[in-house]
Amino acid sequence: MSGRAPTRDGLAITFPPDGAVLDLGIQGVSGGDGGTAGKVVLRLSQSRPPFYLFSNGHFIVASAHRRSIPWKPDGIGFATI
Repeated sequence: MSGRAPTRDGLAITFPPDGAVLDLGIQGVSGGDGGTAGKVVLRLSQSRPPFYLFSNGHFIVASAHRRSIPWKPDGIGFATI
């Protein structure tokens, strides 16, 4: 026994940090692209793969071993991952 306190192995998203507001180049209806959004790379730490990610309650990706995962929001506004 090492004498260290047990750690929790919960998944952590290190980027973007909790509460972050990102400008992903979203164009509104007047911008001419129908409100599409750019991509962001999610960075994961802690826990062990495989990773299963959900956005706003919908499955978005399963990653066998990668800790950097590109993700494209489904539209304008806030998202919970």
